[in-house]
Amino acid sequence: MASFRYRLQPVLRLREQMEGLRKSEMGRAVSEMERERAALLAIAEAKAESYGGFGEECAAGAPVSRVKVYGDFLHALRARERAQAEALRGAEERVEESRIRLVKAMQDKKIMQKFKQRKLGEFMREEARKEGLAVDEVVSHKYAEGR
Repeated sequence: MASFRYRLQPVLRLREQMEGLRKSEMGRAVSEMERERAALLAIAEAKAESYGGFGEECAAGAPVSRVKVYGDFLHALRARERAQAEALRGAEERVEESRIRLVKAMQDKKIMQKFKQRKLGEFMREEARKEGLAVDEVVSHKYAEGR
């Protein structure tokens, strides 16, 4: 019996490698997004603490210069928060782009795998047909010898 050789195996292997590459790319993008999200959360927590401290300072009758320093600090914190939120949006977009590329790579690999399975099925049917012909010939030959 002949062995099955898929002539597009190098292409399938390439598609599998591309899928692996896209998976690692997606993982890096997700971890970057999580870092950006954690940084935004840290800024939001710092802002909340600062607002609490600002309220306490105002209630305690802090001098105007101290209130101005707090106000400037809170203004800078809000600006950092907006910038970090923008960075998070960018990271989310990169994750989405990476996900789209990963899905495409997975689809390409799946197409090649299905094509390989179809070719294997054709090969198996052809081998079974050849084997059936060989058995028929042997039986016919034995029958002819017996006469």
